[in-house]
Amino acid sequence: MMNILIYDDNLKDIEHLLFCLNGLFQKTNLDYQTHICKSKTEVIQNISKADLLFLDMEIHNEKGIDLGLELNTINHNCRIVITTSYSKYAIDGYKIHADRYFIKPINQLEFNLEMRAVIKKYIKKSVSIYDDKISPYKIFVQDILYIEFIDRKSIVHALD
Repeated sequence: MMNILIYDDNLKDIEHLLFCLNGLFQKTNLDYQTHICKSKTEVIQNISKADLLFLDMEIHNEKGIDLGLELNTINHNCRIVITTSYSKYAIDGYKIHADRYFIKPINQLEFNLEMRAVIKKYIKKSVSIYDDKISPYKIFVQDILYIEFIDRKSIVHALD
């Protein structure tokens, strides 16, 4: 299940984004759940459990870019997608390593096309193996250097 955070202060924009997400996920076999964050603190508390964050660039009296920069200092694997009414923040998206940048109102066809690439990255990074005979932990495929087979035993050599 893909866990999605939304941090935006405009209810109409949130509803439209939820509509776009529903339209996208109806065409995939992925389950998802969304959580609407009401504060910067709530985003920070939930970021490590999230797979995707839709971040508005102007929320109340805060700048989304400042939150994005703060999130860069936290160890998380959440992909960030910027949603804003202003194109002036496009360059700032590079500073926070945003995967995509959508100008509101979001076009459903463009959203579907662009988000498929983001979802592919998510799937690629989340592929893992688990076999308690090899390891008591889930091993992500991206972390495997190579697998060695000696005398009917498997030894997984990973990055860490």
